[in-house]
Amino acid sequence: MRIALVQFNIDHKNKQTNWARAEAYMAQAAQQDVDLIVFPEFFLGGPGRKSTLVNPTHQLCILAKRYGMDLVPGTVIEQDDDGRYYNNAYYIDASGKILLKYTKVHLWQHERKYLEPGAFTFGTVKNRFGIVVGLCACWDIANPAVFREMALNGNANLVIVPAYWTMTEVDGGYDSASEHNLVSHLCASRAFENGICVAFCDAAEGASSPYGRLTGASRVAVPFKGVVTQAPDDTEHLLITSLDIPLETSTAESLFQFKADWHAGRVFPGSKL
Repeated sequence: MRIALVQFNIDHKNKQTNWARAEAYMAQAAQQDVDLIVFPEFFLGGPGRKSTLVNPTHQLCILAKRYGMDLVPGTVIEQDDDGRYYNNAYYIDASGKILLKYTKVHLWQHERKYLEPGAFTFGTVKNRFGIVVGLCACWDIANPAVFREMALNGNANLVIVPAYWTMTEVDGGYDSASEHNLVSHLCASRAFENGICVAFCDAAEGASSPYGRLTGASRVAVPFKGVVTQAPDDTEHLLITSLDIPLETSTAESLFQFKADWHAGRVFPGSKL
């Protein structure tokens, strides 16, 4: 399966520019026989309610069908029927059909001012390649139980993580690269501890970002090997990689028996509060 991660430089003032540039990346990826293309969190307008979109999935489904590839369009901020705002991710297949919707659960601190968390639901779906896929977003990756739910209960082979991860959360008293290191280790850890492939797609904005410099740490991690490919730090980049996901994950399962032991009740399920 050929996967493209678009480490996208978001225009915070012009949504139409983002739409046009996203489609250009899809056209470029189609020429390189990409099966699945992934964009970062908030990629059509950046964080904040100003980025709220009305029925964005209609156009996104058209684009997926037009270019004949599966699409994870980062996340989009949408207002629900309850009047509240949510951060939603979608898996859209090459026929333009939405296979999976996920609403971000673990909101970063400033996001809690304008977004509501989703329910504790982490679904999975089998795509046209027979790969079971799960979705989460950004800070979700710091919660191991999210990945355990998708990998062990949802049988996921691949988890896709759109993100908008800044480098400015840690003050000068700490290693300036700590956020980048955190992302790298989290991606590898989630792949190793669950026997799955992890595709993490961040944005890249440089010094021009109103939210500070981003890690731009887009990467793919797999069992046994950890991170196998990554984009340049905080630089717009189209990262394309080919993965034999059934081989990578079945080999890990044959050795470590993650799923077999889980379903046999031989794994501690965690404390229940």
